[in-house]
Order: sequence, then C-alpha cells, then structure tokens
Amino acid sequence: MDILRLLGPLEKLETRLSELYSRFSELFRNDAEASVFFYQMSVDEAAHADLVRFERRQVRADPTNFKEVDVDIGEIEHISSYAGHLLESAEGLTVEKALEASIDIENSVADQHYITAITVSNSDVSGLFKSLTSFDCRHFLAFEDFARKRGFAFEIKETGYIKSCRLKEPKQETRPVNEPTAPQRPVDIPQEFVDRINYLYTQHKSMGYYKLLGVRDYATEPEIRQSYHRLAKEFHPDFHLGFPDELKQRLNTIFSLVNIAYSTLMDPEKRRQYDETLSIGGRK
Repeated sequence: MDILRLLGPLEKLETRLSELYSRFSELFRNDAEASVFFYQMSVDEAAHADLVRFERRQVRADPTNFKEVDVDIGEIEHISSYAGHLLESAEGLTVEKALEASIDIENSVADQHYITAITVSNSDVSGLFKSLTSFDCRHFLAFEDFARKRGFAFEIKETGYIKSCRLKEPKQETRPVNEPTAPQRPVDIPQEFVDRINYLYTQHKSMGYYKLLGVRDYATEPEIRQSYHRLAKEFHPDFHLGFPDELKQRLNTIFSLVNIAYSTLMDPEKRRQYDETLSIGGRK
C-alpha cells in the first residue's frame, strides 16, 4: 500500500482520539482529576496527529523516498469509526466506562503495529515519527495506571505489544549509598528552554494560576484551554526524554502545576473560590 494512503486515515484517527478525550475531559468537569487526565491524553493525541501530519508533508515532498507498507487500513478506519461513535454518544458515560472504552481503543490501535510496519519498510523515516512508538507505550501505561489508581477492576487485554511496553517501563533500582552513579548522556537542550524551566520553577509560588498559564484574570474558558494546550505541548515530559535528573524533576513539577492551574480555572466554583483568595490577598 502507498504510504500516503495509510498516513491520511492515521492522522484522522489520532485527531479523532484527541477530540474524544477532550470530550471526556469536558464531560467529567466536576471530577477534576479525571478531567485533567483526559485532557492530557487529548494533548498527547493532538501531538501525535501533528507528527503524522508532518510526515505526510515529508512524503509529499519526495514520494520516491518512501516504500509501500503492509497494513490493514480497514482496521484503522474501523477503530476511528468506533471512536467517532463514542464521541457522539459520550453523554451519560461514567468515568469508568469512558476509561474502559479508551483502553480498549488504545489496545486495538497498538495491535495494528502500523508504526513498526512504516519504520521497517522505510528506514529513513523521520526520527519524530519513530518516536510515536515510545509515545504509544507511555500513553497506554498512563491509562492503565490511572485505572489502577481509581480502583477500576475491568479486564485489560494483554497483547504482545503491551507486554513489551511493560518490559520497557523504567524500574527503580536500589544502589549502595557510596556507589557512584553512571554519568548521564548529555542531550542538546536549548539554553532558552532551560532558562524558562528554571524561571517558572523558582517563581511559580508568587506567580499564581493566571500568570502561570499566561492569561488575564478575566480570560474565557476557550482562552484558558488554548493556553493550557500550548503549555502542555511545551512542557509534557514525554517530549523531553533524556533530560538530566534535576531538570527533569523541575519539568515534571511545572507540568503538574500547569495541570492544577488548568483544573482550577476551568471549574467555575473552584475558580470563584480561587479569585476570592486573590482578592483577599490583594494580588488580583
């Protein structure tokens, strides 16, 4: 199959999943933890769609560089159609049912091995596109961890792909106190980004939620959502693998704070209470 015939439906699938998880986020607005979780998943899928879109442009620019792939496009379209059905009938779903359906979709997508098929057939495919494999693993494990955290006991189908994801999951190792740690491999991190991480980390306590999200105190919900989407893509830990431990810890802290700010300002009652604390403190 021509690779472009695959990338079109694949981009549509990633976009549809982003829309579905965004719908779940809005649906469970009264459950801040679930709302933030699904919105994070929506941001992930939007980023995945961006990567596929970028790759489509690469293929169109020089189609002779890309070989055909062996993938059942019908299955991808079937999963996309199922996600679309859920999107239209989401009203009334519980968090548990939404999570169960999401995990079923993620598992079905993983079963297709389309990323592997593309990269095997096209060894020169961009590194960004190859990184979708690790993103998909982390994505599924995030769903699984959240289900476990919420105490949901529905059965999760175990596939060979999912088993390999679990094997790749970092394990905490015990190390004698006096044993030196191996030097970390340096990564090319723009100094401007390092400075931004350090600034937000050291100043976040005095910034407040509005300044942290980069919006005014009268910002509308769409404006807050748009700003959060931008910041989540900028600071999502999955997009910055290989950072030194201290910088990684600061990045994780910022990402968590951005999520807390978002969940507070998107909840009308929590936002009202937060605004009252700002008025009392003379900071608004």
